Amino acid sequence: MLQQAVNAAQRLPDSRTQSFAWGELGHFYECRQNFERALLLTNQARWAADAQARDGLFNWDWQAGRIYLALGREEEAIAALEQAVALLQGTANVEGGLRGELISAQRDLQFDFRDAIAPLYRDLARLRLTRAERYSLETTTGMEEFDRAVETIDKLRLAEIQNHFGNDCILRAVIPGISIEELTGNHKAIIGSIIFSDRTAIIAALPGRKRHLHWIERDSRSLEAEIHDYRQELERFRELNYTPHQAQKLYDWLIRPLEKDLKQTQLKILVFVQDGFFRSIPMAALHNGQQFLVQSYATAMLPSFSAVAPQVPESDVIKILTLGLTESAVIDRQPFPALTFVEREIAQIQRQFPLTRQLLNENFTAKALFQELKQTNPSIVHIATHGQFGTTPEDTFLVAGNNQKLTLNELEEIIRFANLDGDAIRLLILTACQTAVGDDRITLGLAGIAVQAGVNNAIASLWFVRDAPTAQFAQDFYGSLATIANKALVLQTAQQNLIAQGLHPAFWAPFILIGNDL
Repeated sequence: MLQQAVNAAQRLPDSRTQSFAWGELGHFYECRQNFERALLLTNQARWAADAQARDGLFNWDWQAGRIYLALGREEEAIAALEQAVALLQGTANVEGGLRGELISAQRDLQFDFRDAIAPLYRDLARLRLTRAERYSLETTTGMEEFDRAVETIDKLRLAEIQNHFGNDCILRAVIPGISIEELTGNHKAIIGSIIFSDRTAIIAALPGRKRHLHWIERDSRSLEAEIHDYRQELERFRELNYTPHQAQKLYDWLIRPLEKDLKQTQLKILVFVQDGFFRSIPMAALHNGQQFLVQSYATAMLPSFSAVAPQVPESDVIKILTLGLTESAVIDRQPFPALTFVEREIAQIQRQFPLTRQLLNENFTAKALFQELKQTNPSIVHIATHGQFGTTPEDTFLVAGNNQKLTLNELEEIIRFANLDGDAIRLLILTACQTAVGDDRITLGLAGIAVQAGVNNAIASLWFVRDAPTAQFAQDFYGSLATIANKALVLQTAQQNLIAQGLHPAFWAPFILIGNDL
């Protein structure tokens, strides 16, 4: 039937139809492992594709890359895969990127990005990492292959954020061409994860041009189950005696192979660029058998290696806008209980920082938020209310006053337009939030806020924390903020204070920092 399609296509003056017919027949022979025949047909599909068939061309480049690799022609495989990625990114002598055209489609017509596009980036990154290992990370060639793998997976990270929001957003916070060496300055290490079906790569860049790569030899499904168990273990706050069984297992997989290098470089901050289900868990609560990771290092997350803002000196004057809800609310027939400690939480902030304005209960509206941002230009926005984080921005919202909800898209637009003429918000804090366990897209929304709206840092909780510990956390956080400029170190201090009080990690671990000027 495919051959008949090819014959029919050749009778039509339509190169697009011919390209898809040859490409699909080539895929058939690829599946049958007749690689020479598959390559011949796939190349015919590539040659037939033109400006009207770019969505096919990237597929045939990708397909050719897989076939070249099966034939042992590695250099040609890399060239084909790079060409496919370049088509998606808009850097292959084509005006505009194909990916932008795809993700700008209406939400109900969008493809599943994770299934349709992400595997291409992963294929190329895996090939680069394999070559890096072969050449050794101690060599210049090995390091170059490692960095190209990072660059490839970084493109995927930014594409995921754009796809999550359903538009080809302007990434205001991205610095083109920033080097890994710039990222690892100031006593930081960048640690990333790349999930493949059969195993997961843990990559790290450390000061002094050091690179590290090791593998978690677990298939993605079983590893995801371990990640789920770790988070569930952390959330069981009713169990008085916390046993860090899963926390130690993940530490051994993620951090233990890095320990020697981390100690030699005298690091203070570990910045994680996470993949997939790793995004839904806090790194601070990993346990080495004696203490939690946050007791040795401050932790933070980046949405990608490129989403880094320029270093801007902190202002001597800290202006804070606080918004909160103390009353119960009902959103879409879902009840949200009153947050009785929110008033105390905000009052403590105001005592520590007199230049604090507040919008409580019925005064907490989207319109009022916009006006305050426009008029006062605060450096910190602290929102203490229920937040529900779903798979899409439309399902992700904060509970505002008068039983209204403020979606993540609306919040991003308010922040972005209110600050067009002012300085970027240095820090956005969301307390009393909750996210679905196992949902690996939750932090994409927070990352989108930080990247799209130009917010330099965002702090939120991965699960709901009771009022009293949250108020204590806020008090400790803002108490340290007056003397410590780096937000990751401020967060570490607040979490260490709660650990010293003997609190279960359920009450301090969920607070994560997504930062781009660390």
